Amino acid sequence: MITSSLTLCLAIGWVAKREDRDGLRPLTYCLALHALTYCLYALRGRIPDLLSVWVANVALVSAFSFLIHAVGVFLERRISRWVLLTPVAVVALGFAAFMSNISARMAINGAVFLVQELILLGHLARALRESRGRGIYLLTAGVFLFFLVLAITAIAELSGSERIQSITDPTLAQSLRFLSAFVSLNLVSLGFVLMTKERADERTRQMAMKDKLTDCWNRFRIEEVAQQEMLRLARYGTPVSLIMIDLDFFKAINDQHGHGVGDQILKDFAATVQSCIRNTDVLGRWGGEEFIVLLPASSYFVTAAIAERIRAAVETAEHANGIRITASLGFSSCQSSDSWDAWLARADLALYRAKAEGRNRVEAEMPLLSEDSPSAPGVARLIWSREFETGNRMLDQQHRQLFEQANQLLGAMTGGASRQQIADRVASFLLAMEEHMLDEEALLEKLDYPDCEEHQAQHRRLIERARSLLERYARNELDLAELLHFVIYEFSAQHLLIEDGKYAPFVQRLTLAGR
Repeated sequence: MITSSLTLCLAIGWVAKREDRDGLRPLTYCLALHALTYCLYALRGRIPDLLSVWVANVALVSAFSFLIHAVGVFLERRISRWVLLTPVAVVALGFAAFMSNISARMAINGAVFLVQELILLGHLARALRESRGRGIYLLTAGVFLFFLVLAITAIAELSGSERIQSITDPTLAQSLRFLSAFVSLNLVSLGFVLMTKERADERTRQMAMKDKLTDCWNRFRIEEVAQQEMLRLARYGTPVSLIMIDLDFFKAINDQHGHGVGDQILKDFAATVQSCIRNTDVLGRWGGEEFIVLLPASSYFVTAAIAERIRAAVETAEHANGIRITASLGFSSCQSSDSWDAWLARADLALYRAKAEGRNRVEAEMPLLSEDSPSAPGVARLIWSREFETGNRMLDQQHRQLFEQANQLLGAMTGGASRQQIADRVASFLLAMEEHMLDEEALLEKLDYPDCEEHQAQHRRLIERARSLLERYARNELDLAELLHFVIYEFSAQHLLIEDGKYAPFVQRLTLAGR
């Protein structure tokens, strides 16, 4: 025990001697006091009891306090001095009062250690919910092991099955106590060192994914988050969108004012965008003066509002030398069938339209939405076009009717209708949607459409999601924006136009062939 404690103390102390942001220094003090405690225990009977009993146990409880402090430093949580010093004071005063009564001393020691262990386990339990690393598990296992043995030895002492007369008594309880202390010492120390290594690795990883100039995420991180959100969309149906932003005429600023001014404007611009988005949104620099904002759990219409907020904030911000800039923005929402490249390409195309139409504007990905709303582009109404026709009169008529119902629903949602009125309209819309799906499936089966089963599976997923959203909306668990996103974007845009559009050439060929 002494050798292990000193070895770990010297090794960890050498690592922490220059800089300690992770609690390694108080861990070093913990190990030093641990070594001192067992040195004094080993000398029991050959040195005064004041040293081998009183000083040894005060040192041991102080070691635990330093361990709690080390965990607090690592977790960046302030632990009260009273929590750290009260156990030391209780042991110091208690042992001074009961120097001749080992049972009383054991009871005091056990009670204090159990309280300290519970405090430590409480902090570790919270950390386990927040940590992805493995070091925290080793540390928690070490602490819990010692806690368990303390509880067992305390029960044995209280029940009278084990009576300890000296710290060196070779009883089963003492053997378990020392063995668990030795194992815990190594688990706690290795776990703590592994936690600091994992944190250092994470810091390095974070630095590697940050743009040095603007402190935004770089392309690697953006793509990583995007893939995670696409998986979440596929599994849970949670919408996710992205905004591409390009600074207008930025090259002219660099040419006229120099790259130093240009760099500062990029920093200011990033700060402006960051102030317009939510904590869950991810801002990244895609390259040069082009940026991307990923918006998890954001519908098409929420994204439209945020994009417009960014555009207005950029336009009104003033930079050094009185310089003002504008930005063009294009946005798109991810579709369940999208690849990252396809999703990004639609946002890029929308950005291209924004620049082509005069810059300092927001463009949406979907041309089917009219753009006569001053507050958010593309939310006024759905526009039917002959290019959406499948070639089957019944299906096209149903599609147009669904478009009209979606527009009526959109008008109710944006016109101040009550929740019950909106819920009733949505229920009516879903009924028409299901009837259309049944007719469509019957026709595709009759025509032997090759992907009929997959199309039917899409219908089942849409119906299930629609019913779930309506139930959550009725229980006041869902806001209007997500319901609107499903009706207008997921069903009307993605399914009616994109998925149904896939079978249109097949139906048209058979129609021309007379089937």
